[in-house]
Amino acid sequence: MERILLEMAATPGELPSVLRLFKLRSILNYVGYLLATVILLLVLARLLIGYSLGEYWGILVVASITLIPGSWLAAQYMNYRIAVEVERYYRENPQLHRREKLYLKEVNQRLIDALISHLKAWKMDPGDYTMGLYNVDYEGIRVLETPTSLRKYYTVIPDLESRTSCKPQGEVSGNRPRRPHRSGLGRA
Repeated sequence: MERILLEMAATPGELPSVLRLFKLRSILNYVGYLLATVILLLVLARLLIGYSLGEYWGILVVASITLIPGSWLAAQYMNYRIAVEVERYYRENPQLHRREKLYLKEVNQRLIDALISHLKAWKMDPGDYTMGLYNVDYEGIRVLETPTSLRKYYTVIPDLESRTSCKPQGEVSGNRPRRPHRSGLGRA
């Protein structure tokens, strides 16, 4: 399963627009670190040995104090742009990793079923087990919160009443989800 997830995560990273945004984000991070280092050295030089840049001291400090958070915010904006590009890529290519997505959905459903069985067997409160899911096409969940502009996932809890066919814990099912064939993964 790890191999499937890594393959799916690596696919959009090869897009030219995403690579460009990665490079720009790296440059912005380095600029922020460089500015923070320079201002720290100048402040230490002024405090320890009395070194001053004269009339340029105030301008340099104000510019650095402004540019450090500015470069950090710009890098965060690049992260947002990368996420938008990746979402757009998958939205425009719904057939991509179709079998792998189906396999992962089946595995997730089995995990949800196992959690419900465990909660029923131990008479535990499902409200203590909130989960973040990007899709809600699973049986046995109740949606608490829908995605927002800042949060891209649903907050859900197990719904003990909706799944009556869950097998008790320890019972083995012969109906395991089948892994996609290796040839569908791109790499062996």
